[in-house]
Order: sequence, then structure tokens, then C-alpha cells
Amino acid sequence: MVLIFIVIMLMDRATTGYLFDSLTYAGAIRDLATDGTRLFGGNAATGILEIDPNTGATVKTFTLTGGATRAIAWDATRKGFWNTAFGGNIFLHDTNGVLKTNYNKYPHR
Repeated sequence: MVLIFIVIMLMDRATTGYLFDSLTYAGAIRDLATDGTRLFGGNAATGILEIDPNTGATVKTFTLTGGATRAIAWDATRKGFWNTAFGGNIFLHDTNGVLKTNYNKYPHR
């Protein structure tokens, strides 16, 4: 088993630009999003990991229906995650990993 340690740095871009917090996560994620309370990371496969922002511990892992996650963003209006694997479609999943919608990258083919 290989552990990858990721240091997450939170910067204050709006005012000073200085580092004001950081944490170390022992795991593998490709991108990171937040809902304002929790951190969520895509694992470059069909999983999303919920990470405790205070401890860096993985709280929950859920498997997505359709689509891998190499890029992830939180949508507060739809209460879900937009995710993609760069070369494919764009998916919206809820916080349990259930597919809500799918945007075809090539709709005219």
C-alpha cells in the first residue's frame, strides 16, 4: 500500500494573500471541492471521499453511478457535485453518489 501525503493550504486571496491554515491528508485525490463545511476529493476513479477539514481523516467514501472524478466542483444550488474525467462527459451527482444529470461532451455526434 502506498500512502500519498497531500498538504492542503488555505490562502486568504481576498485581502492579504497569506497562508492562514493547512492540513495533511494521507491518501490520493486528484481535485478538491468544499460545500463550505466539509472537503470532498475525487480519487480519479468512481469514488468521492469526504474529508474532515480539521483532522484530514476520510469520513466517508461513496461510489458514483457513471463517470470517474478527476475534476470536481460543488454546486450549492443543486446540492451536488459536478465531476468529469477530462475526456468524457460532465456529470452531476448528489451527496450519496447518485447520478442526477449528465451533459454529453459531443451532443451532435
